[in-house]
Amino acid sequence: MKNKIVYGLLAAGCILPITLAGAWKQADKAGAESTYKKVGTVLENELKESDSRIVAEGKNIAVSQKEVNIRCELSKYSKNVLSEEDAVQELIEEKALYEEAVKNGFQISDAELDKEMAELKEVVEASENADVVQELISAFEDEDAYWEYVRERNLIKGTILAYQQSLKEQYCEKDRVTQETEVDEKEWETYMEQVTKKAVDKQEVELNMK
Repeated sequence: MKNKIVYGLLAAGCILPITLAGAWKQADKAGAESTYKKVGTVLENELKESDSRIVAEGKNIAVSQKEVNIRCELSKYSKNVLSEEDAVQELIEEKALYEEAVKNGFQISDAELDKEMAELKEVVEASENADVVQELISAFEDEDAYWEYVRERNLIKGTILAYQQSLKEQYCEKDRVTQETEVDEKEWETYMEQVTKKAVDKQEVELNMK
């Protein structure tokens, strides 16, 4: 199996759990700082929870109640608030796609991930709203806990994005599309939905929710 190093795509993963998605809009800086602080507090509290009960399990994946709680709580600060059922399904799809990406040779070494994380920290420190972002990070008693969470999210999201990019290139080649701008986005979304469904079906997931 080819070892495809995922590089440069991790930055599109999850530097911060909410901000990159444009989850909220604040009228002023003070409001933004307050919201970031709240999100940081929520995230830290959820990460400290010890509810590791498995609510969904497949051949190679497992979704814990803790992961579901984090996804649900963070979504409350976004435009798309998730129900517990929606969060479980989202996590199942994400984990199934990640497994497919790894099986298809998309991997990243610890050294490469360390490099990406160092670059992300520099981006955050140099950003115009660095003081606002620091509000989120400062909510953690241990800043390393925050970056450990970001590292894990970037590994997963970055790997999936690299896999999706590869699939898109194959999709364009198959349909003789020379530029991605020529791709019909609705058709591409439908194609990715099919890819995701196949990945999930392979896992034969069983739900264990209350």
